[in-house]
Amino acid sequence: MIDFDNIQFAEIEIVYDADNDANPLRGPLRRPAPQPVDRRGADPLREKFYAMRSLAYKNPFARNDPLLFYRQAKFMEDFSDHYPGGAEFNMYYPCYQHMGYEQLRVYFSWRTRVRLGDIKPAQASYIFLYIYELLAGIGADGPADGLDRLMSVWGACRDFVPVINNYMPGWLKDYHIYYAPPRGFRSFVDDYGLRGLYPELCLYDAGSGCDITGWNAVSNYDVSSSGFFKAGNGEMMTNCFNYVLRGVAELCAANNTRIEILMSAGAGGRFHWKPFARALFHNRHDQPDRKVEMPGGEIYYCRDSRWTVNTCEQDTERRAIVGYMIKKTEECLRRAAGYKYRLKTDPGQAALILNKSRIGFDKFNAAIEQAVAGFYRDMTRTVVTVDHGNLSRIRDEALKTQDKLTVDEEKAAGGLTDGDGYGDGGGQYDADGDGYGDGGGQYDADMDGYGDGGGQYNADMDDSTDDSGGQYDADGWLALKEALSEAELGALAIALNGGSDIRAFAGANGVMPEVLVDGINEKAADYIGDNILDSGETLTVYAEYIKKVGEIII
Repeated sequence: MIDFDNIQFAEIEIVYDADNDANPLRGPLRRPAPQPVDRRGADPLREKFYAMRSLAYKNPFARNDPLLFYRQAKFMEDFSDHYPGGAEFNMYYPCYQHMGYEQLRVYFSWRTRVRLGDIKPAQASYIFLYIYELLAGIGADGPADGLDRLMSVWGACRDFVPVINNYMPGWLKDYHIYYAPPRGFRSFVDDYGLRGLYPELCLYDAGSGCDITGWNAVSNYDVSSSGFFKAGNGEMMTNCFNYVLRGVAELCAANNTRIEILMSAGAGGRFHWKPFARALFHNRHDQPDRKVEMPGGEIYYCRDSRWTVNTCEQDTERRAIVGYMIKKTEECLRRAAGYKYRLKTDPGQAALILNKSRIGFDKFNAAIEQAVAGFYRDMTRTVVTVDHGNLSRIRDEALKTQDKLTVDEEKAAGGLTDGDGYGDGGGQYDADGDGYGDGGGQYDADMDGYGDGGGQYNADMDDSTDDSGGQYDADGWLALKEALSEAELGALAIALNGGSDIRAFAGANGVMPEVLVDGINEKAADYIGDNILDSGETLTVYAEYIKKVGEIII
């Protein structure tokens, strides 16, 4: 490259022969002696910048060359400046090679202050140039120091230059893969409160407060639209789901697999990986061979300084497994908590997928049920504490009470409680206190002294009719009919006819099909004690209820 600053110039004056008046241009020229121009004094900074640019001698007009940038960054790594001026700088993929003298001085002066901890907002191109240096390991004392410097400049400039927020989350993740800082990516995310930026990377952290909304994003069942979830049970669902995650993870470990693998069924493979995409970064050929496992199931491999990654896409199969797990958790939790509306989960596609895995659907389903039961048991456990200082007083009071309750042997033998000489109902239930057992020990709902239905469950308290093993009688179906909206009755009619038009019908009524079906099943559970719709491959009415449903939609 020509250094115009150091070239010597001379002034040349052309004088024509005045005697040749016919055509002055043809006259002889008199060439006066050239007058030398004083040479500018040497400028060490310009010489430094020239030496830096000369690294591109093979291609002086190179633009956005990652290798050239890395070489120039290493050359200028220890350079500092204190230029008081300013210069505008706007460049996509900023690099030294195409920066002017003043721009270079402004940048290196700003970088000098930043390295001393004085981070002032600057134009985006200057900030990105500094970030590129840190991503390349320039100006940092190892990976941990580089990471701290990245976080410092991001924290100081992210509000002033918000565009960097579009790049930093991905680059920080890549930084942990490429350089492997000591504390690890999961700890880094937690320390800086960045879980919201990496929801899928933290899905499997059941022991550290995983939010169910992250899983909901990769599920074919939207728990956030559930009536149970919206009725103030979101926190309970999240805590319960953490129990389920641990239970499934333990099941996977017992079967020599991992929950990440189980949940990542479907299309996946190994692909080429470029570190720090959208940055001016040169992948140096000094990387050791290694394997890096990231939270979320991604596995990165470095072989001969070339990187590949194994990823698993969020395809329909994975969404089916996650959807079943969330919905089954809610079903079991509703039942344990005694929620007024029941939920029925159809295994459907999830069962087909899981039966091809090492786990199998039955074990997977049982693990969910056991985890929910364990959660609810722990949540409702009553903890009793004893004040040992009062044990002596309690013992004395117990002895006094025992003396007062002591009766003579005659009364004790007769089993008398009221002292009238007659046994009270032969040990049967005496609800009215008349001395006679009520109904031979059968359930006496109306307290008339007669058992109701041989101890069977009498849901409507009619004192005569058992409700068919726990199902409500005809009055329940009438009440259900009154509770259903016109849209829900229409959906039942569609279900009786094969259910193929349910999506179009739901759309016309401004509601999601799943929400419409869940609403019907919740009301059915309330009035007749069971779900009536099966939302599997197609929407259908359970066989045992086809006749009843047909009667109420007439």
